[in-house]
Amino acid sequence: MERHRPHGRTVTTLEADVLKLRALEMVLVLFYVENLKDFIISSVKVTKRLRKIIDSTKSTTNNEEQISFKKAHELLISEGIITQEESLQLIDMIDYRNTIGHEIHRITIDIGACSNLAKYELTSGNKIAKYNYSVIKYIQNIRRKVKRKMMENSFFFELSFDTLAFNAAEKTYLKEIKRLRD
Repeated sequence: MERHRPHGRTVTTLEADVLKLRALEMVLVLFYVENLKDFIISSVKVTKRLRKIIDSTKSTTNNEEQISFKKAHELLISEGIITQEESLQLIDMIDYRNTIGHEIHRITIDIGACSNLAKYELTSGNKIAKYNYSVIKYIQNIRRKVKRKMMENSFFFELSFDTLAFNAAEKTYLKEIKRLRD
C-alpha cells in the first residue's frame, strides 16, 4: 500500500533533508575513496622506488613500473598493513563509491513519492544498494590506520595537495551534514 501523500508526488521537507544529507555525504565518499586509493598507490610507488635505490639491488634508471591499485592493495596485505577483513571492507568501499559514481539512483530509490519502485526493482532482479550512513567514518578510520601502519613499516609518502585543495569543501559539507543530522 502506498503511503498517504497529501501533497501528491512533491518531496516532503524530511525527504528533501535526507536527500541533501546523502548528497553531501556521497560527495565526501567520492573524494575520500579516490584520495585513499591515490594515497595507497603513490605511497607504494615511491616506497618501491626508494627501497630499490637504498638496497642498490637494481639499477636506478627511470624505468618506473606502473603500480595498479590491485598490486598496491596486494602489497598492503602481504606487508601486514591491512588484514584480509579490512581488505574486503576496502573493496566494498570502492564498490560503494562506484555505485555512487555510476548508479546513484540505486541508493536514492528508497526516498520520495516513488519509493515503492524499490520493490519492483527487486522483483525484476535488479540489486538495490542500501545507503550506508557510516561509510564516511569508516573511510576516515581506515585511512588513519593505513597511514599509521605504513609509517610503522617504513613506507614513504608522496606529498599531494589534493586534500588541501578539498579542505574548504570538506569543512563546509561536514558542517552542513552535522546541521542536517541535529
